[in-house]
Amino acid sequence: MKPEVSLGATFDPDLPKHALGDPLRFRQVVQNLVSNAIKFTEAGSITIHSSLVDEDETSFIVQTEVTDTGVGILETVAQDELFSPFTQFVWAPLLFYAFSGGRCSGATAKTCISASEIR
Repeated sequence: MKPEVSLGATFDPDLPKHALGDPLRFRQVVQNLVSNAIKFTEAGSITIHSSLVDEDETSFIVQTEVTDTGVGILETVAQDELFSPFTQFVWAPLLFYAFSGGRCSGATAKTCISASEIR
């Protein structure tokens, strides 16, 4: 991380102390988002914030946001292209692979698998 960039985190005091879920996948998603923010932020800040959005007797929704002062992308590009499905072919002399999936990172795909939402 560049010296001109500060990193901070805030947590809602109402967050549950314990939860059932997949901490490894959650950590991978947040690490991927923070890693991308670090790569594309030349100066300014990166902030991680987690808050309790909703809860009832059996479940709750936690929202975790990673915001930065980096260059970003246009919202129309993110909606129209970043999350659209694709097929990619890789050709090597002895190898031929076809990949299918979304244009977003592996972290996003993992988030989608666990019925989460990434915006």
